[in-house]
Amino acid sequence: MWLGLYDMRRSSVTFGQSHLLCITPEMNVAAYIPTGVAHGFYFTKPSMTLYGLSDYWTLDDDFGCDPDDPALNIEWPGDARILSERDTTAGSLAEMQAFYDKWQETQ
Repeated sequence: MWLGLYDMRRSSVTFGQSHLLCITPEMNVAAYIPTGVAHGFYFTKPSMTLYGLSDYWTLDDDFGCDPDDPALNIEWPGDARILSERDTTAGSLAEMQAFYDKWQETQ
């Protein structure tokens, strides 16, 4: 699995930074992703993902952007990726950042 991360937290020292991490079954690890760090997954073969959440999740808390937005600075591997409908119709990183900033004000 490739895990793409982008820090949207304006108060963070890593704000605006991205990272692409390869996680293999042999690693036997879990990833902790804090609130405000956007994340996406690319699986090279059929896989199962298990989420553990710190709070109740609602659809209102789910927002995204085009995973190929150059502003993300994430070089996803492979050319023949299959994207969800949500990802193929998602807006830009700038739009997601604005949405997150507004959402953050209500928290």
